[in-house]
Amino acid sequence: MTKKLLLPLLLIAGTVFADNAQQYDGVAAYVDDKVITIDTVMNELRAGLRLWEIPPQQQMDLTRKNFPVFRDLLIERMLILKEYEASGAQLPNEAVNERVQSIIADAYDGNEATLRHELKRTGLTYPEWLKQVRENMIIQAMRHLQVNKKINVSPKRVREFYNTHPELFTVAESMHVQVILLPPEFGNTEAKALLENLRKGASFEDAAKAHSIGQNAETGGDLGFIKPAEEFDTPIVTALSKLKDGELSDLIEMKGCFVILKRVASKNAKQYSLKEAWPIAYDLVEKELGLERYKAWIEQLRSRAHIRYIDIAF
Repeated sequence: MTKKLLLPLLLIAGTVFADNAQQYDGVAAYVDDKVITIDTVMNELRAGLRLWEIPPQQQMDLTRKNFPVFRDLLIERMLILKEYEASGAQLPNEAVNERVQSIIADAYDGNEATLRHELKRTGLTYPEWLKQVRENMIIQAMRHLQVNKKINVSPKRVREFYNTHPELFTVAESMHVQVILLPPEFGNTEAKALLENLRKGASFEDAAKAHSIGQNAETGGDLGFIKPAEEFDTPIVTALSKLKDGELSDLIEMKGCFVILKRVASKNAKQYSLKEAWPIAYDLVEKELGLERYKAWIEQLRSRAHIRYIDIAF
């Protein structure tokens, strides 16, 4: 069977995705003199959405919906890496090797064979994974340089934020919390896809048991009733304070891992004063400014590049 533009043929034939990644011919987009292939987008999409865990009849609908999203993420990634190359900076191989060993030790109990087995399911080779680790380190460093270091949080903006978002600073004395701590090899797109599935009704408990590396993974990530300020760092406390009972948090990045929270229930609400709320308000403003700065930076990179999309018939 010819592989030329297989996506429309898959739709017509009703073909489903097997455990091993398939290959697809064709170009999804051009970024200056570089090409993003359909095969590359599909591999990212398949791993990001963990299609092997989704019923076959839903896979094509998810592919059709998310293909443009994953294509744009790859374009964004390519633009950042190109900016890094233009800077003339060099990431030492020793730093990459150290990061690789840290991931294997933390996420796979030091067993490289376990990592390779997981990669086989996603269709990613070990050299390709090593390349991704290196690129992720570069992207994180570039984001720190171009975004984090250029954020200036003024006291005035913190006060304004506090005054205009009083609901964020009415917090429960104790909360019933569930948490999923994703291992470092979970990329941004893969973590987003898992969160999207949870928002659509997938079982938080099952996801925690399958993917979390937290101490409470076996019990579905259930921490019971706790006092967040006494248990967590500020980003987690902040995220929980923004949730209503029953809601899921956005992705929270901490020390190379992603965290997903669920606020199940709460007790004894309290309104924090500006002084008490200042660390949380400051972090929220910093995050808001960071997102603004990041979007502006990416738009700047896009404006300097020639990007051409290729229509993919679904």
